[in-house]
Amino acid sequence: MESELEEKKKRLISSLRSTYTGQYNAVQPIPYIRDRLYCVDRVFVEGSVHFLVADEAGVRGFPLSNVEILILFRLRQLGGVKSIYRAINRFLASGSRLSDNDIEDVLKNTSSVEILLDGYDEYPDQDMITGNDVRSIIMREMFPKYDVTLTTRYLPKKFPKLTKRIKLTGFDDDARDEYLRKAVVGNDQTALKQIKQRLRENPILADLCQVPLFFVMFGHIAHENQDFEKFKSVTSFFNYMITCFHEHMRNKTRDDSVRQLILKYESEHDELNILAYEGLSKEDQQIVWRKDEMVKRLGQEFYDQYVGVGILVEEQVVSDNDSVYTESFTIHVRFYHKIFCEFYASYRLMLVVLEHEVSELGRFLERMDPLTFSISIALLVD
Repeated sequence: MESELEEKKKRLISSLRSTYTGQYNAVQPIPYIRDRLYCVDRVFVEGSVHFLVADEAGVRGFPLSNVEILILFRLRQLGGVKSIYRAINRFLASGSRLSDNDIEDVLKNTSSVEILLDGYDEYPDQDMITGNDVRSIIMREMFPKYDVTLTTRYLPKKFPKLTKRIKLTGFDDDARDEYLRKAVVGNDQTALKQIKQRLRENPILADLCQVPLFFVMFGHIAHENQDFEKFKSVTSFFNYMITCFHEHMRNKTRDDSVRQLILKYESEHDELNILAYEGLSKEDQQIVWRKDEMVKRLGQEFYDQYVGVGILVEEQVVSDNDSVYTESFTIHVRFYHKIFCEFYASYRLMLVVLEHEVSELGRFLERMDPLTFSISIALLVD
């Protein structure tokens, strides 16, 4: 019986390793450049962290040392999923030959397990109180002896009192230089100096590029575009960045009719503005849509273009049903980053202001936390 359990554990660990290897050998720094993927080891840069520790908690050692099994989930992919064992099984690399019960058996009989739940602020079921394994794990009702790490942009109020908190505080100049050498310029010191000079010439970007996502995009775009301009506002930078996305797609075709269509959809995106605005203005924000719903709203050609340039991203989401494996996922669509959703929503928000729809604006702002809707507010002010 023990040897059978050990065999199941070996298969689970092997399948998890294959799954993670596939995911993290294909890091894509800029969404529209799909022919340039990186291994995570090549682009990873150590950031600065600050410990915010509850009085009763104390600081434990490095959580991933001596761990037998690591379970990693992007929570935005688990909407509607009740069983953590089924979710694990759905994401395993093919050929594991493990059942949901096998996985449950292994986890319950393994003493060293780390569970990493990524992006709680994007989790569709974060307001569920009962009937959900993810919620039970977070509240320490399930797997109370295992280490559980949760990444989020905000800390929910009902978390256990002994929660140990670590805040990512940013990247200093040395870390930025390290990333540029690893992923952008290599050993070309002249190119490195040029990118840093362009950042100094754009004071408006200093604060924005504190966010790693935007520094990464800035670094790649500044290196590839010799005519990189100066920016006077957040809006002008965003518009330039979006133009680079579409321009890259235009440059891949010589068909004038296709190029004109790409140019049209770059400037005409009213329905996308409305969709993004509607999603963010709901009491429970919607930042993920089913693919068929998105295509119906936007039209197939528009949808294909925005997926093609990387502004919209398709993802497999676990379906918690008893169907065969090939039907265990549905395709959902999200913006590459929530800030892009805010960018397009800001167009609709500006119309609300210009049309003096005071009651609509009031309802919208009542639901908005300025800290989580900062880009749209900046764009509105611009």
